[in-house]
Amino acid sequence: MSQELPALPQDQDDQPLSQRVYQAMLSAIISGQLKPGEVVNEIRLAQELGVSRTPVHTAIRELVKDGLVTQEANRRPVVARFSREDIREVFDMRKLLESEAARIAAAQLDRVTLKALSDAADAMDAGAAASADDNEALVRWADFDDNFHLAIADACGSKRLREDILWEHLHEWQAYYMQRFPL
Repeated sequence: MSQELPALPQDQDDQPLSQRVYQAMLSAIISGQLKPGEVVNEIRLAQELGVSRTPVHTAIRELVKDGLVTQEANRRPVVARFSREDIREVFDMRKLLESEAARIAAAQLDRVTLKALSDAADAMDAGAAASADDNEALVRWADFDDNFHLAIADACGSKRLREDILWEHLHEWQAYYMQRFPL
């Protein structure tokens, strides 16, 4: 790992320590700090995060269950790699989930929410046209994309569907970073 992990989320003190460690590790995977194929060193992570190995071990088990880390019997955990087929499946699932959420939300969205979405899209377009920096435009688009999909997921009114959409969106970004930072 070339960079230090993000600090444990302090605004989530009500969450168990293992969940906060999970969030920090998840951020590191998504950002590319923990790269695809990289061995996850429990001791080093515990030291970097200033915690014992137990919450790190628990977080790694959760990341394995979520498919973001792989671990074979008697082997150290490794950040998962995604194939093109994996990425295609993520987009297919996202398409199914978000189509249903949009269908439900269309009947429930109010004018204020629609106006906010429209204004955000206009601001993103104007900012992208004015930006000569491709990275800045990508960050602006990513922020808009996250907010747009979150608004649709929220508007559908289904907690489970919202969580599944956000989970699929997370996998999409992980796949993006894994393609961007291959080992």
